[in-house]
Amino acid sequence: MNSADGQKPPILQRDNRGAITLLTLNRPAKLNALSNELLLAIMRALDDIELNPVCHILSMTGATISAS
Repeated sequence: MNSADGQKPPILQRDNRGAITLLTLNRPAKLNALSNELLLAIMRALDDIELNPVCHILSMTGATISAS
């Protein structure tokens, strides 16, 4: 849970930077293992990116647990 607003952070984060789109798998506590929910989010994002004529580069990465 995100304690600031009480909402769960997105399982897949998307950052559009012009011609580059960055997808970040956001399950660091599970070492970004693929789940049905994450796979569905990835498929939806890829379907949307496929239709976006601006995106030419796609990069995927995984979130890490931040040291507090």
